[in-house]
Amino acid sequence: MRRPRAHGAWPLAAALLVACAPLDGGYDADQLRRELRRATRQADQSFHAGAPVELGADGPARFLDALARAFDRGKALRLVRTIDAGFRAPANEHYEAGLEALAAHLRDAGFGSAERLELAWLVEPEPVAAWTPLSARVELVDAAGEVEPLHAFAAPADRERTLIAQGSPGGALEGPVCLRPEDLPADGSGVLVGLEAPARLLAELGERRAAAVLGAPLAAYHQTAAAGAEAAELLAYARVPAATAIPCLCISRRSAERLRAGAGLRVRIDARVRSEPRPLRHLVATIRGARAPDEAVVVAAHLDEPGANDNASGCAGMAEGAVAIARALQDDRISWPAASVSFVFGAEFVQSRAWLEQSQLRARAAIAADMLGNSRARTGAIALLEREPDPSLTRMLPPDEPSGWGSSEARTGQTPGGLSLIARCALVDVGLRERTFESRDHPFEGGSDHQVFLERGIPAVLFWHFPDRTYHTNLDRYDRVDGRELEASALAVLATALAVADPQARDFERYLGSHVLEEGLRIEAARAAGDPALEQSWRAWSAPRRQWLRELCLPSATIAR
Repeated sequence: MRRPRAHGAWPLAAALLVACAPLDGGYDADQLRRELRRATRQADQSFHAGAPVELGADGPARFLDALARAFDRGKALRLVRTIDAGFRAPANEHYEAGLEALAAHLRDAGFGSAERLELAWLVEPEPVAAWTPLSARVELVDAAGEVEPLHAFAAPADRERTLIAQGSPGGALEGPVCLRPEDLPADGSGVLVGLEAPARLLAELGERRAAAVLGAPLAAYHQTAAAGAEAAELLAYARVPAATAIPCLCISRRSAERLRAGAGLRVRIDARVRSEPRPLRHLVATIRGARAPDEAVVVAAHLDEPGANDNASGCAGMAEGAVAIARALQDDRISWPAASVSFVFGAEFVQSRAWLEQSQLRARAAIAADMLGNSRARTGAIALLEREPDPSLTRMLPPDEPSGWGSSEARTGQTPGGLSLIARCALVDVGLRERTFESRDHPFEGGSDHQVFLERGIPAVLFWHFPDRTYHTNLDRYDRVDGRELEASALAVLATALAVADPQARDFERYLGSHVLEEGLRIEAARAAGDPALEQSWRAWSAPRRQWLRELCLPSATIAR
């Protein structure tokens, strides 16, 4: 649903007439038309739920036309399909195949061979247990010995490949269904069946023994009205600790309720996995800057996890995005950025720490590109910008809303938030080009690669989609990806990265105008809520952000702090 417009442009006409009037009492009609057109567009930002921004051709808008011409949506979607072909756990064969597909796409565009287009591997110092699910089958056996198949998969691309919790061992067994840990037989033959995640059920065992655990977790975002019967059939994607000794599986809520409803039921499980020590690699594609090549804007897209949106779409969008920048540079559609832009593909969180520890570059800012292609119709998700930590962590007021995902405790202090403002400008700029592209921004929650950089004091934001009724389930597959949404989201990420890597003095005016708009909105909201402490927090936060933006765009200028 679109938000109602906060202001109308036409009531501004009288004021604009005054502003455009020369001393002789007439007015400049052309100037008035330009100002009215600008005011109309300035007011019509209802496609983005959040603070408004100053519209203009500067900042991220400088890059959008060239990037849009260079971005090949079809190639990005083919990459998504390729990566989605297997269950990607760190270092396993499907993870490695995904990395190689990304590397091949980048090499074809000159990365690793052309001047200033670098391609490199980061390798973790110690091997990891590369875990791969091979096949699984879960069957119900009733008191008469009749067998009812519940779930199965036999190939990497099968729909129910999330049946085995990541990290679980395999095993073949049959045992009685137990609904509570205290119901488990002392000989350890029982199978605990619950409605929670397998890791939670394992924790509930305590000193009791079980042959296996079957969980059927559902979150609120899985059970929306739009999901219908789909929610009862989905299989969650879950993880358990690597040292887990018994098979742990995720079944559907329908199957769990079927098992828990009858007396004397047994469950038969055959789960097969492979786990072997292998080196964990991450791929880095860098566009070297022209004047500050040792500084970089880092764009991190994690490859692990078995979803098409989470996060084959982010990887494919950013790989094609890196290629689009290279094409635009080679065609002289944009100038070479002052600082470098590094695209990192690998294991979530680990890849960002590896870049910070192994790269010779210094991070100017970072962007996590996670879940970029979600179809609104088939997942329910909208494009989101998760801002850097700001005073909304103390109290959230309109227009802010939680994402619906949840939140992790902020382990970093507030930041100036200048990167968040530039990213919001990019979302609005893309929305003006693609009026079907809706977005909003929300306060910091954590949970992806941006958190790693924030903990090191580096400005960082997250571009993603939520609430997604297929998030971390077997239904997050290629048929839930929308090519237009993927392209629009990718363009917003790329324009943000280039705006920070190659800031211009003229960008500052637009950023300052956007900053003033948000500062006023935040202070008015705090006043309306009767919260003077929050008002003061926003005022105190405001000055450092102006300073950060000024130093980015006008590095030789000084301003009183």
